[in-house]
Amino acid sequence: MKPDQHPANTPSINNIELYRQGIVANNAGDYAKAFTCFDQAIKGSELTTSHKLEIGQFFLNTAQPWRALDIFEALNRNAGRDIDILVPLATALRETGKYRESYRIAQKIYKQTGDRDWFFQMIVAVALAKDKRTVFKLLNDQPALYQAIIPHLYSVNALDAAADIAKRATELWPNEASTWNYLGVVNSARGHANDALTAYRKALVIAPNDHNIRFNLGNTLGSIGQAEEALDHYRNALKGSPKNIQVLRNLAEHTQFQGEEPELDILIGLSKQADLDNTDRSTVLYTLGKAYDDLKRYPEAMNCYLEGGEIKLHARQYAVEEEIKLLSRIRNLFHNVPTRQVNQASKKPVFIVGLPRSGTTLVEQILGAHPSVHGAGELSDLRNIVLEKFDGRNALHTPVFSEFLGKTGLPSSEVTSEIAQRYLNQISKHAPNALRIIDKQPLNDCYLGFAALAFPHATFIHCVRDLRDTSVSCLSKNFEANFGFTDTMDTMATYAKAQREHMAFWEQAFPGRIYTVNYEDVVGDMEKQARLIVNIVGLEWSDECLNYQNTNRTVRTASAQQVRQDVYQTSVKRWERYLPKIQPLIDALG
Repeated sequence: MKPDQHPANTPSINNIELYRQGIVANNAGDYAKAFTCFDQAIKGSELTTSHKLEIGQFFLNTAQPWRALDIFEALNRNAGRDIDILVPLATALRETGKYRESYRIAQKIYKQTGDRDWFFQMIVAVALAKDKRTVFKLLNDQPALYQAIIPHLYSVNALDAAADIAKRATELWPNEASTWNYLGVVNSARGHANDALTAYRKALVIAPNDHNIRFNLGNTLGSIGQAEEALDHYRNALKGSPKNIQVLRNLAEHTQFQGEEPELDILIGLSKQADLDNTDRSTVLYTLGKAYDDLKRYPEAMNCYLEGGEIKLHARQYAVEEEIKLLSRIRNLFHNVPTRQVNQASKKPVFIVGLPRSGTTLVEQILGAHPSVHGAGELSDLRNIVLEKFDGRNALHTPVFSEFLGKTGLPSSEVTSEIAQRYLNQISKHAPNALRIIDKQPLNDCYLGFAALAFPHATFIHCVRDLRDTSVSCLSKNFEANFGFTDTMDTMATYAKAQREHMAFWEQAFPGRIYTVNYEDVVGDMEKQARLIVNIVGLEWSDECLNYQNTNRTVRTASAQQVRQDVYQTSVKRWERYLPKIQPLIDALG
């Protein structure tokens, strides 16, 4: 029996025993077994309130707030004002989008306990409910509350609500640089680059020597291709903080090192510093590796990348095996793909998938330059909606090992239609009048089958590249999240082969639906391939598609600088530079 398979409840095991087994499994980190035990135990009548609370908390902690909410609401009907029930109930209500109800429960807790943390949670709930009047009333022009609520909303991706409050802060305290800086950060994250630049420049007038403001301004300028001005701000930021590792990192991304830069000496010095924490050390190593790459010191560059990756791998306790298990669980759901399609005629979504660094950004930029197309970047919407509607989980808090546990078969046609409509509503916000909207989230390859069911007429483009070049490029990038498999040669090779296998499965399950675009073909004959790509999405040709470098669109992926520079040809057969250091990677890829 596989580790994630466990026998269902039998009459010989009562619900109390199942509960106990679930607790043991949960404490041991075997969440699949814990889920199976708790899933069965909660159906019984023998459990006490304490037992049910613990099971509800498990579901809440494993990103199943809808399941947890059912338990907490049932308990609350019987227990009234029990604080042990009200606290998780408020959280479950908030995580299921029932913000006003969450506000009312948080208000009850605050009145009972006087705990100011719950007053803050009241503000969070009404902000998420977009009740600006109540938010501003609760904030009561208190600077400390504004300083707390804006970054909190930013951290949970409630960007519109954060922007409303940040804008209000600039009206209340127009001479405070921090208020304009907050507004810039939020607008930049929303993709409103011009609004962000305006806010940062106002902040800089007030505090011209603030290196954080200059850093943020440089980031936004870099994202829209204004590299020289971005570099000026990074260098100014370093004057006040010469060993600022994040500034050095971003400066390096916009610099072609020649060997005389003072930043290179600083990076070498930092790499020898013994007191750096793991995050800073790995960042320094990746940044120094980039500098060595520019100087054609390839063995030293790869040594830096691999050492930085090992540090990251251990720090985040990543296990590529869990990614492989998830791909397998999803394929098991699609054994029998229905021939009958949902009633969804939209051709608007264009899904560009592939491993990171396989050409997805290049293809998106070529298409996105077309006047009828909007490139929306790497969206999280597909995964978020599929997990919510089909798996009952909040994607923001769902670890890989929890996805689709206990699921069998495909979503119903009703659920599939809900997924389609919700996704279409979300992406249309980016460009309501565009004929095509591109979602180039690489990880959508994992969930592609759900999108194919939901959108019979959508376009799916799979970008492929020589796996040796793809892997080397991934190893050289300091990805911050989601791509743990890029940390080492072993994890990279393992996942790269698994991804190709997964895409082959989708091509067989949905014959004729997925178009493969080869990176080397695109950089070898840009116009020919660009015309083919435009034809794939069903649009007339536009010469603008060959002028993609001159766009002002925001690009926030690891390929941002390549979009602005004609460097793609030099990326072909890049892997050969790093031999023999990467021979284990070449052997593992086969």
